[in-house]
Amino acid sequence: MASHYYAECASGKSRASRTGTLKTGIRAVVASWQGACHTTLYDKDGVTYVRVHLALWGGKGTSKLIYDGPVGEYAP
Repeated sequence: MASHYYAECASGKSRASRTGTLKTGIRAVVASWQGACHTTLYDKDGVTYVRVHLALWGGKGTSKLIYDGPVGEYAP
């Protein structure tokens, strides 16, 4: 299967990247001592959706859905 999604993480001078397909989607988690953010890209009926969710990390932070909808349509 061909890659459809791409994620990159950079820290200092190093970088890591991953890819995902329409079937698998792709998920990234970034975290600190105060909590985490989970971001997922996935396909729904031929449209790319994004889910952004604040989450606990090490027992700290909060759990809250920020957005779950089509990419590019978020309007707070």
